[in-house]
Amino acid sequence: MFLKRQPVLSKPYSNLNHRDFTLVFLLAFILFLLLACGYYLFRIQSVEVSNTQGQQLDIRGSEYFQKKNLILLNSQTIYSVLKAQNPDLLSVVSIKQYPQTLRLIIEKYQSVAYLTLSPTRYLLLASDGTLNGFAYDRPTNIGEIIYYQSLTTGDYTIGNKLGQIDIQFATKIAELAQLYGHSKFIINIMDAHLILCNLEDVSIISSSEANPEKQLIMIKQVMELIRNGSQKIKSVDVRFEKMIIENR
Repeated sequence: MFLKRQPVLSKPYSNLNHRDFTLVFLLAFILFLLLACGYYLFRIQSVEVSNTQGQQLDIRGSEYFQKKNLILLNSQTIYSVLKAQNPDLLSVVSIKQYPQTLRLIIEKYQSVAYLTLSPTRYLLLASDGTLNGFAYDRPTNIGEIIYYQSLTTGDYTIGNKLGQIDIQFATKIAELAQLYGHSKFIINIMDAHLILCNLEDVSIISSSEANPEKQLIMIKQVMELIRNGSQKIKSVDVRFEKMIIENR
């Protein structure tokens, strides 16, 4: 008795595996092409920088983003890069305009007054006493703070707040002066108990030690009176419970 030889059948899944491999390869290749195209298509070609008023600005570090991938950039990276080179930076709003434009809206600490270190070096101060930067010519668009002690030995780092409480208080007065349209003013810190602010032809006497918050409220009221012209004020002392006004 002879056994009938059975034909050898090919494995039914071998062709299926080959087709799967081909499909996976094609999908991977397409994905690679998409990523490559995306990488080059979304490379930043233009960085537009402006302030919150829409005015165009130049800012250090913005060139870093040229040729970077717009999709992969995140807001924290943008802020960190710019803050490292611009210590006076307050905030950044980043807007991605696909495919290749990055818009940056910058807000910086605004300088309200300057302090003189030397005839060729001036400290630019924000309203909270933060050092915004240095000027090497005497500023003409902001007021001056004069300090009764030498400042030449201090450690001045941009972005740090000056430690003197009276200077911090004086910068808040300077902020109010700017707010009410006074650009030519001098705040003379004569000692810890006496701060004299000269607004053109009006003198305001204050102190950083006697309830500064209440004094600032009274100084604001005085500037309202000056702006309205309702009183011909010569000087005001706000160091006490009630302000003392001397009229002309």
